[in-house]
Amino acid sequence: MPLFVVSEIRKVKISAAVPESDLHNLKPNQKTRVRIAALDSAFPGRIVEIGSAADPASRTFTVKIEVDNPGLRIRPGMTAEADIALEDSSLILSVPAEAVLHDLDHSTYVYVVDAAKGRAFRRDIAPGPGSAETKSRSSRACARTI
Repeated sequence: MPLFVVSEIRKVKISAAVPESDLHNLKPNQKTRVRIAALDSAFPGRIVEIGSAADPASRTFTVKIEVDNPGLRIRPGMTAEADIALEDSSLILSVPAEAVLHDLDHSTYVYVVDAAKGRAFRRDIAPGPGSAETKSRSSRACARTI
């Protein structure tokens, strides 16, 4: 065991495990937010590396996030949670989950009101990754400082 370790921690790299279903939405330099519970703080970061191979047990990919470390409060080995915005949520039309209906053939639809005609009509929809099933358009990853 070494007597001491020299570490440069003005900028730290956070290693995050991201599900394979979200990997195609990630890009280098993409903005992130890293929350470290032990510090009761969140820090902005950016993706600097996206792993090329999945962990065989968890089917997650390692994504490295670089975070500035003001006050040198973040230490190697701390656990963190990373939020990575997957797309601009202002472009997503959302409705309450209770408004989304399903047929016996598994088609998905909602009722839309036509105020001019004073009636509602059925509109088939294709829920996307931001649908009620997935709840949000961010990937939340377990992370650890390295």
